[in-house]
Amino acid sequence: MQGTDKAKQLFAAGAISMMLLPQPASATLPRAEPPSYSAYGPFQLCTDRFVIDVGKDEALHIVGDITRIINDRELIAIKSGNSPDYLPASLLDTVFNRPAPEWRNAGPAKPSPKRFMGKTPDAGQTVRYAPQGLRDEDVRYILAPDEQSEDALIIGAASFDGSDNDRRLLSRIKPASAKSPECLPLSALFNRDLDDKDAKRAYDLSNSLAGIYPSKPETAPLFHCFSGIGFKLEDGETLLRPWRPLGDAGDFHIGTGGSRITIARRFYQNEMLRPGDPSNFNEHPMSLLRKTEVIYYPSRGIGPPYAEPGEREAGSWEVKLIESYHYGVTFRFPASQHTAAGFRFLERLQFVRDDDPRCQKTP
Repeated sequence: MQGTDKAKQLFAAGAISMMLLPQPASATLPRAEPPSYSAYGPFQLCTDRFVIDVGKDEALHIVGDITRIINDRELIAIKSGNSPDYLPASLLDTVFNRPAPEWRNAGPAKPSPKRFMGKTPDAGQTVRYAPQGLRDEDVRYILAPDEQSEDALIIGAASFDGSDNDRRLLSRIKPASAKSPECLPLSALFNRDLDDKDAKRAYDLSNSLAGIYPSKPETAPLFHCFSGIGFKLEDGETLLRPWRPLGDAGDFHIGTGGSRITIARRFYQNEMLRPGDPSNFNEHPMSLLRKTEVIYYPSRGIGPPYAEPGEREAGSWEVKLIESYHYGVTFRFPASQHTAAGFRFLERLQFVRDDDPRCQKTP
């Protein structure tokens, strides 16, 4: 039954992804999104080019030819230096798993990572799906016999600063010969033959949330800040927010009073909500609310995907605090018996200064 439920979840996630793909404006088809995979640790990922361990409080996230290890303190990204123009799952082996030249094995031919100063190779256009650490302005390293090699690996991290401190993360990337007997092969992640032991293990480990969220939500006491506003999490409530190095990559989800409040942010880069009077941080964030931005959506019917089988969905509210016409922070929560919990939460919001000591800091 659990396998069936997971299969349904994966099918639903895939269907949503397909619906979000841009529609062609002409006869030219849009570029397909690269294949992706995510799972929580602990386990070891092994390829014919490198091996890396995924810790118990970490996640593996693969987007096309980019392999990422994410935790709440840092993110490390490993990208192929010669990604093909189009990267379906069937081509992953040609990117990561080629006949191993000498440098991939532990020994005198193994090179050390060197600073990479050029433009990140991106023939497959995968960096836009996983940009942290791989942007042209970021500190990056190259691991290859030489910079013209087709076997180059480009390595980036959200915390790289070009100092000797970068060696700690770089040392996590081990040669292919360091793999353990229990490692999870990269080739198994997109193998749909569940009669294969490694493919079945990869399927069982997979979790579509792992590439964005930690495995467990946070609980009180805490004061959480985002986009210029903050709130106190009360006893019994939970906060599921994206991995800290991802910044604004995903929505927040707050469990309160038996319901869930979802907070979505959409801004120009580095924009935040600010009080109308810049000197008055006692002003309430709801002062940014416009009457046209409180929307009630009636129930969409009985049963899945909006409610449990046989139950009617309660309808929902959407409240948006506007920074401009298209940008701001949107709060979504169930209606009916959960309406009061949602609006009570909005009353708790506060403007916060950039240096407010109550705001959570990265551990």
